[in-house]
Amino acid sequence: MIRLVFLTIFISFFFGLKAQEQHRCSMTIQAHEQMMEENEAYRIRVIEWRKEVDKILKGKRALKNPSCSNGPIKIPVAIHFDSGLVPAAQESCVINVVVDQIAEMNNEIAGLDVDAPLINNFLSCFGSGILGDACIEFCIGQFNHPSGFGLVDGDYAVTFGQVSFSIPPGNYTPVNPVWSDYINIYVDNLPGGLLGVSNGIPGGFNGDGVMIDNCVFGTGALSCSGVQLTGSAGCYPTYDEGETLAHELGHYLGLFHIWGDNFHCSGQQDLIADTPDMATHYSGYLSCGSHTSCSNLPVTCSSEDMYMNFMSYAGDACMYMFSSDQSDVMNATAVIEGFTTVSSKCLVPPVADFLPDMAVELCNSDCIYFTDLSSNTPDSWDWVFLVLSGNLVLDLDSSTLQNPTVCVVSGDQGNLRISLTASNASGSDTDMKVIYVSYASDETFYADNDFDGFGDPNITVIDCEQPVGFVDNNLDCDDNDSNAFPGNIEICDGIDNNCNTLIDEACIIEDCDGEFLIINNLVQNTYRAEINLHSNALIDNGQSVLFTAGDDLDLNDGFEVMAGTQFEAKIENCTPINIVTKETDEDNRNNSVSIEKFESSVLSVADTSEDFMILIKDRNEELMSEGSVNRAGIRQYLQAQIKLMHAGEYLIVVKTTELVLTKSLIINP
Repeated sequence: MIRLVFLTIFISFFFGLKAQEQHRCSMTIQAHEQMMEENEAYRIRVIEWRKEVDKILKGKRALKNPSCSNGPIKIPVAIHFDSGLVPAAQESCVINVVVDQIAEMNNEIAGLDVDAPLINNFLSCFGSGILGDACIEFCIGQFNHPSGFGLVDGDYAVTFGQVSFSIPPGNYTPVNPVWSDYINIYVDNLPGGLLGVSNGIPGGFNGDGVMIDNCVFGTGALSCSGVQLTGSAGCYPTYDEGETLAHELGHYLGLFHIWGDNFHCSGQQDLIADTPDMATHYSGYLSCGSHTSCSNLPVTCSSEDMYMNFMSYAGDACMYMFSSDQSDVMNATAVIEGFTTVSSKCLVPPVADFLPDMAVELCNSDCIYFTDLSSNTPDSWDWVFLVLSGNLVLDLDSSTLQNPTVCVVSGDQGNLRISLTASNASGSDTDMKVIYVSYASDETFYADNDFDGFGDPNITVIDCEQPVGFVDNNLDCDDNDSNAFPGNIEICDGIDNNCNTLIDEACIIEDCDGEFLIINNLVQNTYRAEINLHSNALIDNGQSVLFTAGDDLDLNDGFEVMAGTQFEAKIENCTPINIVTKETDEDNRNNSVSIEKFESSVLSVADTSEDFMILIKDRNEELMSEGSVNRAGIRQYLQAQIKLMHAGEYLIVVKTTELVLTKSLIINP
């Protein structure tokens, strides 16, 4: 309680002073020391920070500025405007001011302020290499925003009246933890003439940040109607170039005021080796134009004063540099806080890429269509097209379109070199490829109406590329039946499945040849008789023969079976029970097969060891019987069921996980 009351008294007293005189900043060494006394977490954090900074700087004391060989460290920033500062209609305009201010901030921290070359006039007193470059780039967050603020990827991290501006006890700025991945810049109408303040030296990186008075935010180059910003009427003409942000971010990254908030030449200074001891802050100083060399710089502590340093209180027109050692401290702070050369919050340079990236054959068009595949959100594209060899003449040699079209005016082949430079606000990248361009030759394609991969020789089209519904062969024998094509398995279905001009050649045609059958010469592979079958024939090598009789098989002298044949003889009922492949062809015996051959045809197309489900239905598709059998039991099951059935027409359905086969069953009276 005592700590809170003490801090409140301090801030009230300080803001009371601002009513009488403009003060650039309230984060003095004294304020820092007070925070160290009153805020144990802050004290511990500063001690650890100091150790880590010293460790980083120890190995490079002889060097000037941090190494930037891998590119600058990216620090995402978010800018928050308090309620009532910006009318809704001016938000887009103010975002442009934000972009301009952060761009200027990046120039300043890199030693690229427009006035920075003036420091060369004073190298004899400040030393060569005094101009700082912290190798830091502040980037306005554009990706992976906190939720609840209406921001989507691509939007800048700028809010208007959406975050809390309440300052928690023990702090100098608002603290919004949901924004802890950013350095936050809180813009408000600060009381008592205060221009800015940082939440500690260094800051907490916990959703806190720096506060900037709206009258000193912006470079003054842009203005927005009805919004008070740098350069607006009623604001501060001495502080009109946006340098207050550089001053406060210097604090946030670990810098004290250059004169150490000490108006004496002895005692506390800023702890930076390459800045001179000074006994004044140069508040509002604008007489820098009269100083052109060390000999006419003002002196307060037996050495020339560096009032042009961003950590003084000079007017904006006379501030233009950080020192090299100050830059080392800011860079070290960024490293300690875990920032790297890449930030998931910020726009990064594109990686250029495009199609086509290999040989192109032109067909039905004289144009090449390029597609940008660049990553990391480029917003501008520069294409260059150059014919390296061949006889091609193009209609253009460059383009700034994202996806340009380049057409061949004349010629038929050649090598093209294509260069694409993709850019955004963060940088650019170039991709270069060489592709060979030629014209495709015409070919004949054949209609594939049944989509079996084989074409109709009677329906053709000539083109340089294969049209949809056409193939490059003419081998189909029936382009209206997807079950008829070269190489297909022949099944007993009454059609030429494999396009070899034979129908059901794998099937054995069965017949019942009266009561008595005498066979002397084999003319077919299967012989059936209702009662007696008599034969003295020679069954030659390679034949497959079945003899079936109702009662008797008489194989007389002279009957001979050559080695290598398949021969079967059996006694069974010769009542012709046929499984018909087409319901309309019941009287066409060439389209019917026996139960035995039906079994063979099923096994030939169902290469599986699983059981078969067999259903028998009447012509009204009412289920008559249902059973599960293995591969060896199909015939026996059907024969057993048929004995229980009357003459008529039925359906047989055979199912496995991969097969559903349906045939008509005719039982003759």
